[in-house]
Amino acid sequence: MFKEKLTDEERIAAVQDVLNGNGGCKQIAPKYGINHETLRSYVRLAQTEGIDAVKVQKSKRRYSVETKLKAVNDYLSLKSSQSEICAKYKIRSRSLLQRWISCYNTDIYLLLRVCNS
Repeated sequence: MFKEKLTDEERIAAVQDVLNGNGGCKQIAPKYGINHETLRSYVRLAQTEGIDAVKVQKSKRRYSVETKLKAVNDYLSLKSSQSEICAKYKIRSRSLLQRWISCYNTDIYLLLRVCNS
């Protein structure tokens, strides 16, 4: 069973377990009661932005229209995987990138107006 939320200390400890070679995400995640894909995203975030990036954010990060369009275009031109694009543009989750792609495919103006996170 998964925990509802991890403390910042638990997130950091889980990521450090993986980075220190104590096991892979699939082995470490159950110890903390989280999904291995969630842990994988924490590890990616720590590797690209530093260990403090896995702490719970107090405010919502905003992305410029230019960043959104570059990220979506990189994906649509098959330049990189979603994970690589998230790392490159410091996008905190693949689901956010997926939402931008969906908005873009529906209506580019929707991406500019509605998908403004």
